[in-house]
Amino acid sequence: MVIMFSVFAFAACAGEDDRLSAPDNLRVQAEILLWDRVDGASAYKIFADGKMMATTEACYYDLSELSLTEEEECVLNVRAIPEDKEKAPSALSRPFAYTPSKEGEDATNSAGEFGTEERPYVISTKEDLENIFIWGADKCYVLGNDLELGEWTPLGAYSQPHGDRSRIPGLAEPFSGLLIGDGHTISYTINISDTDADKDYGWGLFGISEGATFRYLKIEATIQGAQPANSSSSVAGGLTGWAKNCRFDCCETSGTIRQDHNGSANYGCIRSGGLVGMAEGCAFYRCTNRADVLAGGFFASAGGIVGGQKDCDFDSCVNHGEISSNHGSWLFGGDNHGDLYGRT
Repeated sequence: MVIMFSVFAFAACAGEDDRLSAPDNLRVQAEILLWDRVDGASAYKIFADGKMMATTEACYYDLSELSLTEEEECVLNVRAIPEDKEKAPSALSRPFAYTPSKEGEDATNSAGEFGTEERPYVISTKEDLENIFIWGADKCYVLGNDLELGEWTPLGAYSQPHGDRSRIPGLAEPFSGLLIGDGHTISYTINISDTDADKDYGWGLFGISEGATFRYLKIEATIQGAQPANSSSSVAGGLTGWAKNCRFDCCETSGTIRQDHNGSANYGCIRSGGLVGMAEGCAFYRCTNRADVLAGGFFASAGGIVGGQKDCDFDSCVNHGEISSNHGSWLFGGDNHGDLYGRT
């Protein structure tokens, strides 16, 4: 028996109204990077190829400080820092490609589109990660360093009205790009609370992913809590709650993923997985789970790699975490848990 589970409402980044506008109109004159002043900004951070190089109060930066060769290309971004501490820093500016021997140009319009595997966006901060759905959910991203996110709301879609099976992935806001961890770790915490009993949920770094690829990524996740009585479904995974037609290469999870249910034996379809809560048509290659995974409630299943799966391939995957599940008096009875996946 296969449970078709989809999650949809878009999770907007918190505090967008309190965030400064991103610096605009980047240009170079005589090795000086210039940009337009941002209202409310007291300083600006300059990034070169994803690494923070300097902080300045002026609206310019001397590019000779980068010590580039004549033919060496560098992708530049600028972030505005607010004078009002209650406001959030801006998103990164549009990328600007600069080579000393040539005139600089907006990297999104230069030869070779930015956001490709050859020229990925570099994720260096929590704010960068939250901007994925602004820059493009189908683009290529690479982590520039470890990220500690603290309390986290899943990116993209992560909830839908209870019992609504009419909408399919693709009409939602899934992540569909390429995320390369480059061996770095993303750590975060989700405390499942104050959920709506009339909705189904997906929990993870992303709520839902479709057609996405994840490579060399490490996740340290703490997802814990209980769904309210009469809530139909909840899926949770360290990387994504729900995945369809995705590929996971050399990804690793650690931490704790623990979902329970406060309802009766007639409610509470729970899927908990180390990487993915519920996966369909996905491929997993050399993935490792070190997280402890639990699913409790009616029709619950847990797995080291995925909580539930349909038509997935697993190659050289391994689980080192403690996996357990339990549920109420369901028709078939018994627990549904396993090293790689909980239920097919």
